[in-house]
Amino acid sequence: MKHFALTAALISVSLCSALTAGSPFNGTWKFNPAKSQLTGDTFTYSAGPDGKLHFSDGGAWEFDFALDGKPYKTPGGSLTTWTPAGNNAWDRSSSFEGKATGKGHSALSADEKQLISSWTDFRPDGTKATSSDVYERVSGGPGLLGKWKNIKVEATSDTIILSVPSPGKISYEVPEYKIKVSGPTDGSPIKPVGPTVSKNFFFSFKVVNPRTFSYESRLNDKVTGVGNLEVSADGKTLSAVSWTPGKEDEKTKAVYDRK
Repeated sequence: MKHFALTAALISVSLCSALTAGSPFNGTWKFNPAKSQLTGDTFTYSAGPDGKLHFSDGGAWEFDFALDGKPYKTPGGSLTTWTPAGNNAWDRSSSFEGKATGKGHSALSADEKQLISSWTDFRPDGTKATSSDVYERVSGGPGLLGKWKNIKVEATSDTIILSVPSPGKISYEVPEYKIKVSGPTDGSPIKPVGPTVSKNFFFSFKVVNPRTFSYESRLNDKVTGVGNLEVSADGKTLSAVSWTPGKEDEKTKAVYDRK
């Protein structure tokens, strides 16, 4: 989930460079985990149909699954699989269109007040990206059931390469994930392409000022994320503040350094 959110932020950052041919957003940007604030978001596991569990981020991202080692479909078209790995511990994996995209491990603390999660992304360029999250129980139980809040994040950095082929147009690449976008910056839907991008994933954008604009991401006609992006006055850093619709009090901030 955390990676999905960050990928959305990466795409939105790329497109904003098309505001003008000399936009301060142009160039190559490197995600800086140390400068970012990625904690505070929440999600819930609740009882689903037929003994399954139901995951929800409080917005458009929700699906049912079971801890039985079988694949279950997520809104983006990927498959998620959970397998028991001991007492209150599980191994997880994901795939997209028949290809493995990641694996991880989740476990409850002895008092079941924390959920510790680790994840390894199998990136399309052949490299791997590792991340880890610690969630604190807000309510519910026993086991996974309940509401969880992220209190600690560690993440691998990614690179964005931006270019403006012509006024009002933008092209960008996230080389590690082989994601590319090319299109107008007039607020109309833009379709990103890549080996792990859903065909029903789109973005739209509105200019706020020369250094800031807002964006909205949609999946299957549902808004999955909104946010604002701003380049610093000295042009050295880029901040991406994003949140799930209806959860404005759970904003996260990803910071990027100009290379």
